[in-house]
Amino acid sequence: MSGDETEWIAEKTVSLGAAGFSQDAAVMNAAEEEEDLTGKILCDKFELTAFLGSGGMSEVYKARHIVTGKIVAVKILHQKLAKEENTSKRLKQEAQAAGALTHSSILSVHDFGVDSAGTPFLVMDFLDGVSLSDILKKEGPLPLDRFLTIIQQVASALAHAQQQNVVHRDLKPSNIMILKEGKDRAKIVDFGIAKLVDPNNEASQRLTQTGELFGSPLYMSPEQCTGAPVDPRSDIYALGCVMFEALSGKTPHMGETVFDTIHRHINSSPPPLIAAQLEPQVRDRLEGIILKCLAKNPADRYQSAASIEAELRKIELSEASGIISRIGSAWSLAQAKYLAKRKNNVPLLVISLFSVSALSVIASIILLFSLIDYNESVSIR
Repeated sequence: MSGDETEWIAEKTVSLGAAGFSQDAAVMNAAEEEEDLTGKILCDKFELTAFLGSGGMSEVYKARHIVTGKIVAVKILHQKLAKEENTSKRLKQEAQAAGALTHSSILSVHDFGVDSAGTPFLVMDFLDGVSLSDILKKEGPLPLDRFLTIIQQVASALAHAQQQNVVHRDLKPSNIMILKEGKDRAKIVDFGIAKLVDPNNEASQRLTQTGELFGSPLYMSPEQCTGAPVDPRSDIYALGCVMFEALSGKTPHMGETVFDTIHRHINSSPPPLIAAQLEPQVRDRLEGIILKCLAKNPADRYQSAASIEAELRKIELSEASGIISRIGSAWSLAQAKYLAKRKNNVPLLVISLFSVSALSVIASIILLFSLIDYNESVSIR
């Protein structure tokens, strides 16, 4: 890395804070000084009923539509930032980016407006769940079945975003929500710095110019780290970081400072994947997928998140087949031991052979229908 590049990155990382990766101090101060808006009604439609949280750009409230009674979440730009043209445009860009997406694993944005004080806001689905980040902190690395269930949904959502020319640019465990309803239903949230990839859209280009540094350092692609143009393959790199952390409990690149972390993304190879909960063969297959996602050169990564979803699906089907095969082997061994005690028992021998054959047929049918179902779901998406 050249001296000029090092100096540029050092300058850009100042606003990202120290090891805690906090936001710029001025932005955080704006958040801290905001008044509680609970009870306020926006545009005669949405009553803010509870404060949910605050970030560098905005606050989020639980709200109720005063006519339909529908419960939603409302993201409101910090009042001091509402006067900044680019910040307001970014919130509108989030609405446009998320509005272009219709997928079961992406948070839906229903409305964009400006209140009487001139403050922009977004209206989104209200999610009752916890972030993947909180799950990893509380429970540690994910077991294989849960990992495959969650990450396949995330990959499917990214594939849909890619088809719509949307790059999230800030994919991380805290932006992946796991709903309490259903079995590990995942949703990607916060397209606050998403980029609509349209080379002919001059306004979008001015809003996300080359040289601006966006994202969370632990999950940023090398091209993001250097302020280079990004495309969906940056999200694939971030997904590789998420997968590594979900299986090992650690991010692939963690420096003592933001600068150190960014330097590692650009120059260092990720460490070996240590995941004690996995069988060595499965771990090696998953590590191969993750390492391809984490390639420094975007051309060496998966070119589509759909390819990652397909690779994970193969592992899931292989594991299901293996379980059935192990059950069949155990059953066969038990029958053999029993038959050894009862020699010349022809009827029992026939039943044993039939049982093992039946299990093999069942395993084949399950795999066949799983593949058919998967292919149909991919074609529909």
